[in-house]
Amino acid sequence: MAAPLTFTDVAKNIIKETISSAIFIDDHALENFKAKNSNYKDENNRTIKLFEDFKKNQCLLHPFKFTKKGWKENKRFYLKNKDLLILDWQLVKEDHSEALKILNEAVSEK
Repeated sequence: MAAPLTFTDVAKNIIKETISSAIFIDDHALENFKAKNSNYKDENNRTIKLFEDFKKNQCLLHPFKFTKKGWKENKRFYLKNKDLLILDWQLVKEDHSEALKILNEAVSEK
């Protein structure tokens, strides 16, 4: 006889089955197909580890190195059809306003 399903089992399955594409926005993220920046070894490794973890779970992760100009030009591409947003809270030094704008845009885009 199979073990009864628990809430945790069902919740994990829902998450695993509904998230297939995610975006990771950070001012130090290592973008796909870009050279590593030796000044940000820890951040580069964090991006790579995150990418690999998502890949193991059949989820495509798009890392985006935040710049105001880059975000303005590409936000629609990055927000469209993404199931999960992973957002650094401090994209410009100690300022949270850019992150709040992105959260607002993400909600509006869906």
